[in-house]
Amino acid sequence: MSKNSLFNTGVILFNIVVIIGLTVYINEIFLTDDVIYKSLGDQLSIDQIESIMGMSKKMAWLDYILAVLAYLLKLIIISALVYLILILNEIKLVYSDIFVLVSESYTIFLVPLVLKVLILSFSTNPVTLDGLQFFSFGSLLNIFDSDGMENWLKVILRNCNIWEVIFMVLLAFQLRKYFGNDFRKSLWNVVISYGGGLLVWICFAVFVSITLSPT
Repeated sequence: MSKNSLFNTGVILFNIVVIIGLTVYINEIFLTDDVIYKSLGDQLSIDQIESIMGMSKKMAWLDYILAVLAYLLKLIIISALVYLILILNEIKLVYSDIFVLVSESYTIFLVPLVLKVLILSFSTNPVTLDGLQFFSFGSLLNIFDSDGMENWLKVILRNCNIWEVIFMVLLAFQLRKYFGNDFRKSLWNVVISYGGGLLVWICFAVFVSITLSPT
């Protein structure tokens, strides 16, 4: 195994460890019984809440598996989108090389996760399920007052953040050598591939949010 492969494997394992660690911390420190009762008390009965809590505790291990699977799936899909745009540009490159570059650039998304945990840990405001779900440092959602805001709008504003921009810039910087060291062309192709995929994901998430929202 080459040094680059070892390094990339180390990056992926590091990211997985951090993701699992943050998920454990959030579940154990923030997702307390009191937070669940206060957040769901107006929507569900006590028996329903207790049933949900009991199931959540029994299936806690599933949260960590899903977090890792979600991370790996994102890497696979993003790599596929970038690989496709390179094929359309008649650039010969193997998928595994793209996967390496994507996984390295994707590490930037650990920063807002860590900041989220730190901010919520030292915040004097009470933690809520809504806050845990939608809080994202560096997003447009932080600019507006989200109280009473529709969930579909929160989804859009949360995904419009500085970290997506930084990720695209980092990935374009790594891909520039395949575009004759033309950073602008590299960035444009990243925006088309990843940015297009992100837009589709936001539309899907908004559709699900509207469909599942109570009438």
